[in-house]
Amino acid sequence: MADNRWSLPNSPPPPLFLGRKERNYVKQLNDEINERVVGQTVIYYPIDLNTTNFHVLYGEAINKTFLPPVRIYALVAWDGEETSTDISVLDKVAKITINFHRRRLTEDQDLFVREGDFVLYAARFWEITKLTEPRLLFGQQEHKFEIKADCLRARDGLFPEPDILGEIQQFIIDSENNGGVNQQQMQQALNAYDIVIVGGTDAAFLDMVANPAAYTGRIIYLATLNPSPVAPFFQAGKFYFNENGVWSPSSILVQF
Repeated sequence: MADNRWSLPNSPPPPLFLGRKERNYVKQLNDEINERVVGQTVIYYPIDLNTTNFHVLYGEAINKTFLPPVRIYALVAWDGEETSTDISVLDKVAKITINFHRRRLTEDQDLFVREGDFVLYAARFWEITKLTEPRLLFGQQEHKFEIKADCLRARDGLFPEPDILGEIQQFIIDSENNGGVNQQQMQQALNAYDIVIVGGTDAAFLDMVANPAAYTGRIIYLATLNPSPVAPFFQAGKFYFNENGVWSPSSILVQF
């Protein structure tokens, strides 16, 4: 007769329907929704802790050094502007809230969000002032789900990197006031950032589409669409960034 005696397992079983497979499934769903459906992106500028000269006592740094920017898919909420007055000073502060997918950052992109870092969103720089982790996955304390970052609009001159898109938009406005934008002049303005203007049928652009890995780190401006567009080049009037051999569009349109 078979031995039907019950034996004690070495470790307790995982919660019903709330184990590793379910957590991975939730991660996959959120990755696809954030990147393929919503599509909101921010450019993240982490501070370089190794080269930034921090004060030995207070731990602060007047001049900060930043690592190369990283594109991140996240959910961004506009929190509006607040106006404050102090005797003879009137000040306006714009705020946004960025909700990061925690596992996507830490496991796939090896990135850790910190207060004091900067992000580029909607052609504006924002400083992360507060971080919270308000949600747990399936109520499990050891599995955080998101990172919520409260951000303030960075004042002019606070972030050392020039606002490329803002400068380009200002160039377009100035050119229109002087009778129209000249594409040759526009290209000269973009040369300072090693950005080229391409059309959807240009040989150079077709090679960029066929061999994306050869153009890592490059930025292009797509002036016209290809009659048979391929992903992600579905919209003209945008900048496209190549990160590790993958092209991604900018979040705003810049028409000229």
